[in-house]
Amino acid sequence: MVAVYEDAAQTGATMARGGLADMLKDAEAGRFSIIVAEGLDRISRSLADIASIHRMCQHYGVSLFTSHEGEVTDL
Repeated sequence: MVAVYEDAAQTGATMARGGLADMLKDAEAGRFSIIVAEGLDRISRSLADIASIHRMCQHYGVSLFTSHEGEVTDL
């Protein structure tokens, strides 16, 4: 495990969150190859944002897994 990224007491409906921004910056830098979350709704509540995050992860070579969905390959 590289880090735990969280945005306590912040809405999941926006991408303007420090923990999410840090996670995406570290993904781009190649600090890890897998993101694990409980569910996609823990990453964002916006379907458009989830799709954008998924595309970024694919571009960075980072796999996305959740305990609810398993490996997220298509959105």
